[in-house]
Amino acid sequence: MRRKPRPSYPRRDSRTDSHPVIRLRLWLETEEGVMLGLGRLLLLEAIRDEGSLKRAAERLGMSYRAAWGKLKTTEEALEQPLLEKTSGGRGFTLTPFAADLVTRFRTLYNEVEQKAASSAPDVLPFKAHRYGDDASSG
Repeated sequence: MRRKPRPSYPRRDSRTDSHPVIRLRLWLETEEGVMLGLGRLLLLEAIRDEGSLKRAAERLGMSYRAAWGKLKTTEEALEQPLLEKTSGGRGFTLTPFAADLVTRFRTLYNEVEQKAASSAPDVLPFKAHRYGDDASSG
């Protein structure tokens, strides 16, 4: 089995950027595997925004089949449908359950990320900033 290549990050120039970025991975899993994580959250948000699983998958750089499989795995784990066909049958919308789940998981993710960023100065021997925040303000 081939390993995924590690993402490459630009080299830090200690003269201009001495603050590392805090990055997190947060997911929910069952014995069968991942139930919900940031990738699936982004997929559901893209479906909500695009109204189409195909366009959402393309936006995230994944195949339709991979996106569909991830959604089906999550639906089975939750025992809840996440998508419903739009009238005319040419697209999808999130079910009320999925829309609520997206809001709640996004809130949880943001709160955990914020807590990590606010705790970093007390735990680490150097400054670090939250992903997406301007390093010069921290």
